[in-house]
Amino acid sequence: MHASIAAGLLLLAQLAGVAAHGYLITPKARSYGPSDAFYDDMSGNGAGLNVVFNSNPGICGDPFQGVPTTNFAGAIGPIQATYNVGATIPVTFQLTANHGGKIVMKLCPSSPASATQSCFNTYPLKRSDTGTTEYWITTGTYTGSAAVTLNYVLPAGVSCANGCLLQWEYVAMQSCIENCASAVCGPAYSTKYNPITGGTNMVACPVAKGPEVTEN
Repeated sequence: MHASIAAGLLLLAQLAGVAAHGYLITPKARSYGPSDAFYDDMSGNGAGLNVVFNSNPGICGDPFQGVPTTNFAGAIGPIQATYNVGATIPVTFQLTANHGGKIVMKLCPSSPASATQSCFNTYPLKRSDTGTTEYWITTGTYTGSAAVTLNYVLPAGVSCANGCLLQWEYVAMQSCIENCASAVCGPAYSTKYNPITGGTNMVACPVAKGPEVTEN
């Protein structure tokens, strides 16, 4: 049985204090085409240390605290790829301004109009090489990095008659660093050092306001 994957969620307008610069290339993110009206396809600030939390950021990376308030979560885009249930799939993304941090891929077997962040959080994809869900960024420079391709395993038993959605989540850590074990995130991040920006003795991200997050 095949699962059709409607790839990518829209990454919306850049506001003051924009946190993350990057986008999903393969499967192609929905923001890659219609983004001209919303600044560009690689900038967004859905949440973060310098963002006032009144509610959760949008599933497409749009911040809730500014204009525009409309995202493309309900937009119906073309199906980008068709995969077998449980298959290993290649995912390629580009960081155009590298702030360090981590990448997580998530899946939601729902239509765009009814997708929620809770749905995405239920199905984080595991990497085929490590069996983990996180890719910690340890190479590249602030001015950008080469495109990265990782292989992920789709969850067994999850099919999408009307198409699934993939979410590329970039958790940037130029303002604070999540508490993590060296075996998980590496010796640099575990000691509050950002190997990309060179930030040392950085603060731990508070629970109420985490690191900068954007979805694509």
